[in-house]
Amino acid sequence: MIHSRAGIVKTSANLWLNRHGTWYFRAIIPKHLRNHFPDHKREVRRSLQTDSKRLAIQLARECRVALDKLLEQLEVGKDKIKIGYIGADEIVVGDAIIKGLKIDHGDPEKEQESLAQITSAIVAASVPVETSQPDGPPLTTIIEEYCAEQVQAGNWKPKTEGENRAIYNLLVSIVKDQPITDIKHETMQNYKKTLRKLPANMNKNKRYRDKRIKEILAMDNVKPMSTTTINKNLTRASSLLDWATRHGYISQNFAHNLTIGTNKRAIDDRDPFSIDELQTLFNGYLYQGKFPAHTVIYIYQYWLPLLGLFTGARIEELCKPCLDDIREIDSIWCLDVKDAKTEAGERLIPIHQRLVDLGFIDYVDSMKEQGEEWLFPELHKGRDGKSQSASKWFARYRKRYSVGSNDGKKCFHSFRHNVKDCFKHAVEISENLKDAVMGHHNNSMSARYGSAYKPSALIKAVKTIDYPDLDLSHVSFSDFLQRKNKSNLM
Repeated sequence: MIHSRAGIVKTSANLWLNRHGTWYFRAIIPKHLRNHFPDHKREVRRSLQTDSKRLAIQLARECRVALDKLLEQLEVGKDKIKIGYIGADEIVVGDAIIKGLKIDHGDPEKEQESLAQITSAIVAASVPVETSQPDGPPLTTIIEEYCAEQVQAGNWKPKTEGENRAIYNLLVSIVKDQPITDIKHETMQNYKKTLRKLPANMNKNKRYRDKRIKEILAMDNVKPMSTTTINKNLTRASSLLDWATRHGYISQNFAHNLTIGTNKRAIDDRDPFSIDELQTLFNGYLYQGKFPAHTVIYIYQYWLPLLGLFTGARIEELCKPCLDDIREIDSIWCLDVKDAKTEAGERLIPIHQRLVDLGFIDYVDSMKEQGEEWLFPELHKGRDGKSQSASKWFARYRKRYSVGSNDGKKCFHSFRHNVKDCFKHAVEISENLKDAVMGHHNNSMSARYGSAYKPSALIKAVKTIDYPDLDLSHVSFSDFLQRKNKSNLM
């Protein structure tokens, strides 16, 4: 609790939660001091830019102390006012000091009014509280309307919505929840400059979690987020402001063309594994030799690298299928990828013959016989989907054998680039078929019209996925199960 001239005030009494989940500081201005504020405001209100009540309480205390200090200074200034002339005395308002000010209208009432106007101007310039009505809706309102429309239109899947909302929460934290009409070119330039100094995954890293932006900017040894991540934030901000422009909230999108130019193509963001690196991965403990002591082994760890190598699918697409998503269509076993990020991502991928030979379909059948529902029941949905724990495991597995550097260019997604490389050399296969397998959007006229490709056509592209210099002769699912069962007994 905080002591003020009005008595003891509970901190929680100054907190207010708006419908968007953002905490605000609110406080009533004493009646006898309201003439010092523009339009004789009854209360002051300030967004605390957080949805954390614990942090909001701390910020509200700081605001309460600052406001009480200002009110006390106004009280002192009022006590020293001498109508007609202020000489050796001074008036202290916020951080400003008025000395030797003469006000002489020959009318005490007019002199008092002039003094109130002067102090009001100083208060408006120095007090960090909202003292004017916005010219347009606050930024958070625009964000909520935009997100709701994208979800309703089916443009965003749940994961995409979560990613975008995280980006917009950071936007609000940096530029504040100001009226949308107050966001100008300088606002977005400062936003970009701030992004270039901030680390990635601030909400996940306990070093930065629950810290304000200015506190993080003051920290040492902060590794800035990648240019790709910065550009993603800038692009999403531009999409938001473009929507606001089209809907008449603002006249111009000041985030347009703010992205940082790079000399590399998008394909260079990730590198494929070399044949030597692939051989190292498939010579690891999962595929031959003893399992590490005190290590829990899961079946998904055996299958995911092989599936990535022969399907080119994303790790989330391989982690979340149910057993019914692997089915036989026209005598061809297929993986039915559902709930993808894009419409093109929802597709059929014929199961490569090498996976069939390695026992993948036998594994699916055995799981069905056990009454299981999911392809990998040991995987559970986390914040980043079902692939969250699997992705972290593969990163550890890769680093265990020193495959790839720490620059982030080698990861599970590299398998997808291995498949792309196979497709590059398959000149006899149309680009439409390759895109259909990979889940890429294709703007060609032939791709836009007609029905989706049947498995009998898609299998032609899948058959070109081949690694003739990679030795997988030692890979055996039955041997893996024997070692796994033996490891569990020890």
